[in-house]
Amino acid sequence: FFGTDEDASDFFSQFQANQTKKKDIEIVIYLDKFQPLSKEHEKIAANIKGKYDVPCLMVAYHPGQRSSAFPMSSETVKNSIDRLSKTSDYVVGGSTVDSVGIDELIGAIGQGYSIKAIATNSEFVPDLVIDLNRINKKAPYSKIPSQLKVVEVPKIELEGDLIKSVKDQDFALYKNLTSKPLHSEFYNMGKEIEESLVTESISVEELDKKKTALLDLIIDAPYNEALYKKIEKDVCFLVLVFQCQNP
Repeated sequence: FFGTDEDASDFFSQFQANQTKKKDIEIVIYLDKFQPLSKEHEKIAANIKGKYDVPCLMVAYHPGQRSSAFPMSSETVKNSIDRLSKTSDYVVGGSTVDSVGIDELIGAIGQGYSIKAIATNSEFVPDLVIDLNRINKKAPYSKIPSQLKVVEVPKIELEGDLIKSVKDQDFALYKNLTSKPLHSEFYNMGKEIEESLVTESISVEELDKKKTALLDLIIDAPYNEALYKKIEKDVCFLVLVFQCQNP
C-alpha cells in the first residue's frame, strides 16, 4: 500500500465497513391466506423455524376484494403479521401478494433477504413448482439457490371459531385463539367481517334498486321532513357498500 497515513486509515476503514456490511437475512417464505392469522399458523411457522433453523417471512395471498372467503383486508392481515414479528423469533416480517408466482414472491419480500425454501399449502404448491422449474430453466435468480424447493405444509382453512369469536364480540374466546400481539386487532377484525358480510348480502340488481329508490326519496324530501332521516341512513349504507367493494 502506497500513500499517506491518512490514506491508509481511510482505506482500512472502508475495508472494515465492507467486511461488516449487513448480509442478507436467510428466510423461509411461508405463503398462505392467513384469514385471519391464528395460533395454528404460528405453530406451522415455529415448526418451519425448527426444521430450517431460519425465521419465516409470512406472505399473505389476497385477491384484493373482501368476501366471505377473504373477510380481512390485506392491510389488516399484514398489520397482524407485523405485530407478531415484533415479539416472535420465528417470524421476521410479512408482506402480501394478489397473485401467486415466484416473481410475485420475490417482489413481495423486497431487498435484504435470501430464500432458503418456500413453504405453503396444497392449494399453492403445484403452481409454484411449475413456476420455479420455468425460472430455473430460463434465467435463475442469483438470490435463489439452485436447490430451492417448494415444501408443503398443512392447510389452515378459514378460521371459523376465530371469526365467530369476532362476530359475537367474544373477546375472551378470541384471546384464547390468538397470540397477545394480535389482541389489539380485535376491533379492526370485527369491523371488516361486518363489512364483508354486507358486501356479499347485496347483489348488483338490489344495489341499483336501492340507488333508484334513494333518488326518489331525495326528490320527495323537500315535501316530507321525515324522509331526511331515511335518506341519511340509506346514503350511509350505500357508502359502506361502495367502500367494501372498492378497497
